[in-house]
Amino acid sequence: MIIWRGWGILVVIVAALAVVGTQLATTALFGAETYARHNAWLFPLGLALAAPVVWLLGRRLNGRGERTLVDPATGRRVVVRRDHSLFFIRMEYWAIVLLLAAVAATVSGLLGR
Repeated sequence: MIIWRGWGILVVIVAALAVVGTQLATTALFGAETYARHNAWLFPLGLALAAPVVWLLGRRLNGRGERTLVDPATGRRVVVRRDHSLFFIRMEYWAIVLLLAAVAATVSGLLGR
């Protein structure tokens, strides 16, 4: 089950498009066997390419319009912010997770696991 708020699902979509785009570009430019041979660094490259896109999208979406509302009965102030998150983690912070996953996938691929 995937849990998201707002446009948080874009993290999954952007990461998938970046990984598939890397594979398709490599296959189109160098042939189908190139991706299979160099999968150890091409898959992490796709994740790393997705990270800045996710960061920028998250900053833009979560940075929009903060509103302060005042309860007329109590005079208490309430700040309402937009929340675009995936698994309760704001979108922009998923960029760090994607980079760490890229490093882990690179190390794993280079070690042959």
